[in-house]
Amino acid sequence: MKISKLLIIIFILTQTLWLSACALNQYSRNYTHPDSPRYAGRGIAKGNTKTTETLTIVTYNIKTSEKIDEAIQMFKDNAEIAHADIICLQEMDLKGVKKIANELKYDYVYYPAVIYKDKDFGTAVLSQWPILYDKKIILPHLNHNKSQRATTSAVLLINGKKVKVFSVHLGVLLYPNQRGDQIDAIVRHLNPNIDYFIVAGDFNTLTKVNLRTVLDPLMENYFTFATKNIEWTYKHWYFFNKKAALDHILTQGMKIIDAGIIPDRTASDHIPVWAKVKLLPR
Repeated sequence: MKISKLLIIIFILTQTLWLSACALNQYSRNYTHPDSPRYAGRGIAKGNTKTTETLTIVTYNIKTSEKIDEAIQMFKDNAEIAHADIICLQEMDLKGVKKIANELKYDYVYYPAVIYKDKDFGTAVLSQWPILYDKKIILPHLNHNKSQRATTSAVLLINGKKVKVFSVHLGVLLYPNQRGDQIDAIVRHLNPNIDYFIVAGDFNTLTKVNLRTVLDPLMENYFTFATKNIEWTYKHWYFFNKKAALDHILTQGMKIIDAGIIPDRTASDHIPVWAKVKLLPR
């Protein structure tokens, strides 16, 4: 093996161990109760009651909720996401969720999974449409630092139909079968009395194997990969700034009209991903 390749491998291993150690020091406790903590806001959205044929869906991992003002401005400045019907957020604390919901006028539900950096850390669903009910799904397999991940699910009322949304944040250093187990935990909540489904979020699909492990169980349940042609959503210096597609949107019962990204990393190491879809007759 050439010395240059060996040095690169040593560098990557060193950075991985360093990041793991930092995460271990900053992580405090898992929220293992199946129903709490739970935070929800109603009556913030304008309360859509009209019939619509199309929806705009956004997913955005706002790195540990550190730059919420910049994220809000990004929504306001970009027409593709400025009036989104549904927003799935990851790496959120309650303060960040509330501020985005109140400033942009969304109802919300938020379930933190862990305490991280001395504050809550989890996923949220924001909606312009009424939220009927919601649930926390604790995912199997802990991360390398023994922290858990949890999915926030919410059932929305749109056109008199039920639309179930999952805001997803899968683990990072997982074996493919473990990542598959996390997706299966979500698939088990595809209730037959629901008309439409949306699964969106940060899947941490750094490799093609990881992506296939995520896609297969959903495709088997008739999902469409709305953001299939998105080239990238994330890059970081410890991956030599190599661009990767970690954030995705998949839907069931909808036709994909368009999809894209907002290539602005002002507020996070991830970028917002959006999809415009048409609801098919049910």
